[in-house]
Amino acid sequence: MLISLPFALELRMPSLWNTMSSAASFLDRFLPSVAVEPQVLCANPQLKNLISGSISRPRLRFPWLLSSALLQMLLCRHTFKHRRKYIQYDRKIIRVDSGDVIALDWLRGQEDLPLDAPIAVISPTLVGKGDDVREYAEELAKQGFRVVVVQRRGHSGLPLESHSWNLMGNTKDLRVGVATVHERHPNAHITLMGVSAGCGIVIRYLSEEAENSNAIPITGAVLICPGWDLNVTWQHMNLAISMYFALQIRSKVLWKHRDVLRHAPAFWRAMIFGNTMPRLYRLLYGVAGFPDYESFAAFSDPVANMHKVTKVTIIVFNNKDDYACPWKSVQPESIMRQPNTALVWLPKCGSHLGGYTSWQTQKGGTVNWGAENAARFLKALVDKAQRAQTLQLA
Repeated sequence: MLISLPFALELRMPSLWNTMSSAASFLDRFLPSVAVEPQVLCANPQLKNLISGSISRPRLRFPWLLSSALLQMLLCRHTFKHRRKYIQYDRKIIRVDSGDVIALDWLRGQEDLPLDAPIAVISPTLVGKGDDVREYAEELAKQGFRVVVVQRRGHSGLPLESHSWNLMGNTKDLRVGVATVHERHPNAHITLMGVSAGCGIVIRYLSEEAENSNAIPITGAVLICPGWDLNVTWQHMNLAISMYFALQIRSKVLWKHRDVLRHAPAFWRAMIFGNTMPRLYRLLYGVAGFPDYESFAAFSDPVANMHKVTKVTIIVFNNKDDYACPWKSVQPESIMRQPNTALVWLPKCGSHLGGYTSWQTQKGGTVNWGAENAARFLKALVDKAQRAQTLQLA
């Protein structure tokens, strides 16, 4: 339970945590840095060269501290909260089937961008909050992207009208979001970014659209710390984090929408006995509208249909010291079978959604290495596509 202690420090003694952060940030300015070499797995030499040209080497200024996956996760949470002061969204509500609604959260302050500026559509984390992807939105904006976060039904303050809800998301939500974005900016290159649990819905969407001849063109996609095999992910997840995630899901989704979900099979069992992610996941099949766990797990598996995605370039960021999506769930053989897919990972200092290279989390300070390089990679893909278009017109 050691991992729970820093979370308790931040939550219960924020003034002490802020004092420690300020002191560490001051010392950070004077410390030498140590480089960490990112690793790349890719079967396509051209794609590997593209990655090598856009990916930077992180340099740690607190090598004895920032190499700790535990501290990286804490910095991740701290940065999420801090960037609320600087990154804001404008929300547009869209009605989908079954009477439910989704939301498109457009990054504020991008009104002066050209109408054909590239667009990054972000699928957020497990409980689907735009707050959790603000640093990714910030880095994408620096690269000239128009940023929009697709908030799934039942998340981030949205109501839930239908009597089913899938933990790993509904591809109809992302499909409606992408279609709306394309309708609003028909000449813009559209890219996708999945963050943590949001990766699953991105992969399922791409695999479904691969068989659609009228699919909206997607220039590229980035997956940030996905859980590959979910059964393996839940079983090997750190226990404290597993309990924390299970609590968040039960309190912020299941209990909040209990009036429409309580008649689903196994709902009350999930509320009472789903105190860890392995237990909760096995009990959510009824809430998702499936007759049994096996069919629910097969449908929700984020990599089961990855082989169908043959026309969209995908880069996956994972880290060997990830507490939430353990390295044991990663499937390198799936990457090597996909000529348009690459895996990039850090051997240390990454953790889950981490990769912070210093303690400075203020605006303008050092940012998340994964967020920065994911944005740079998507920009490289857009530049490549734009050059190809120019050659065709010539």
